Amino acid sequence: MALAGGFSDSRNPALLRMFALISVVERAGSGFDAMRAGCDWTGIPHPRLSESFNPDRTTLEFFVNDKNNFVSSPENHKTNLSVHSSNLVNNTYNSGLTANALSQDSNKSYKRMSVDDCYKKIIEAVNNHGTIKREQVQNILNVGSTKAKQLLSYLVSRGDISVCGKGWSTTYVFNR
Repeated sequence: MALAGGFSDSRNPALLRMFALISVVERAGSGFDAMRAGCDWTGIPHPRLSESFNPDRTTLEFFVNDKNNFVSSPENHKTNLSVHSSNLVNNTYNSGLTANALSQDSNKSYKRMSVDDCYKKIIEAVNNHGTIKREQVQNILNVGSTKAKQLLSYLVSRGDISVCGKGWSTTYVFNR
């Protein structure tokens, strides 16, 4: 059930609220989806979850490497992460582009979206659904909360959309 993602009961609701307030987590149950997406992006196998009882223990095993020394990785799943890491740094942070949004095309490779394409996708989503939340923008564009907030703030400042509500209930609608 845990590996399916998207549904989880917090073991400690107070800790979940605390981490949500500082934007470390968005909701209970989103972690496995994020881990699987990261593993898919880097080309490594998904983590393996195992439970044991008496004493109770939950183990999450990742298959990663440390430079050229592979750790816990079966032979057929070895991936050199340093290649992916250098590409990420060179293509994303040093590119000079202001948008580092990635979208997935049909053959499972990733391509960069321009800032204008990001704005168009947001406006298209608002047009189709009437409203949109920041979390939905994150999912549509595959970006983090900071980038989603920047994109939405720009559209608000430009007058394309308006903010409705505050905090967790904030939504964005077209200006009428």
